[in-house]
Amino acid sequence: MKQEKQKFRRCVTIQPESVLLELMTKGIFKPETNRALTDQGGECSDCADEQKWCFQDAESWFVEQAGHRLGNPEMKAAVWLWAHERMEQNHLCCDEKPGYVRITLDIPCDDLVLGDYHVLRSIACNEAVFHHDLRAIDYDEEPEKAAKEMKRHDEYHSNDLDEDVLEMRKAESWNELFDSRLWEDGRFERYAGGENCSWILGLTPSITLEQIVNVEFLDSAGDAVTREPGERLTLYGRHQGMTILHFDHEGLTRHTKGTFALSPHGHMLPKIRRDAREGIVTKKFSGERLIRNNPKETIDPELQPVCPQCGVEGNFVAQFEGQLIQTAKGIQVKFIHSKGDNDYPKDHPEIEDYLDIECNHCGGSFFLDEIYIDVNSEGGM
Repeated sequence: MKQEKQKFRRCVTIQPESVLLELMTKGIFKPETNRALTDQGGECSDCADEQKWCFQDAESWFVEQAGHRLGNPEMKAAVWLWAHERMEQNHLCCDEKPGYVRITLDIPCDDLVLGDYHVLRSIACNEAVFHHDLRAIDYDEEPEKAAKEMKRHDEYHSNDLDEDVLEMRKAESWNELFDSRLWEDGRFERYAGGENCSWILGLTPSITLEQIVNVEFLDSAGDAVTREPGERLTLYGRHQGMTILHFDHEGLTRHTKGTFALSPHGHMLPKIRRDAREGIVTKKFSGERLIRNNPKETIDPELQPVCPQCGVEGNFVAQFEGQLIQTAKGIQVKFIHSKGDNDYPKDHPEIEDYLDIECNHCGGSFFLDEIYIDVNSEGGM
């Protein structure tokens, strides 16, 4: 039986955290303005001059062309994605910025228009784009053929021709942006800087919460903080009452929403509302990186926290609800952990940031994350 053609393309986008917040609260992000790749600001003099063509003009042209191809000619803004079939290439060419997030999504192919980034750069220079036969030639391997095709290109776009004819031919050449024949791995692409792999852009009118495959926050240097085996990330939002996304080191593992998500995590709603008002996503990192050489836990007295009320070091207690279970080995106490629709009894309780703890010395009561600054990091604080 012939395999059904893939209907989704896995893509990557770098966005402000506010975009992730909108996904977690509304379930959809549809840009009102064209948040494209460039952020020239006042550095690009051409952008400030309406009479001059610049990269932002080329990006706007790409969006308009994508709107026509999607049957949405009124589209003036889109979500910009890196959309090569090889995910490593998408991660390689991401322009990462501190304070942003890297979101991986599965985008329906019917809602996606693809284009070659290096061709877009030529369009941004308001130049005629080299035709396919010229772009496909390896200059080092076939210099004579390359020279011949270059001569053909120059003659076709000769300055001796009528200006209207030149503009028409230049506009036609810009359709090379959508020519996918040179996008495969290992195919020579003269714009790709010797990487033998094009950088493929994707435009889609909007993205949704259900399309998310992975989320990685960026550090102060703009590098994605990837999770290692054993590390997990949980995101909380207010969509449909409440929605929770669970990730391991590979990506999304579970998505719960509505009343089911609300019931065991209702105490998180005040924090979610507070974080949302401040423009941030409620998130929690948990788990430990795998320890292969010395799995035994050790207690370092230098790491124990101090009670902010009485100053006594490391004297906190917490009360957990355990469940008595009759087993073949006798009565045991188990702690319930929820996963999906099921509850699983485990030997150790699940420690959350909002756990109530009490100082044994003065009786002061606190939330766990008020004392242990980074509850789930290596070392415990």
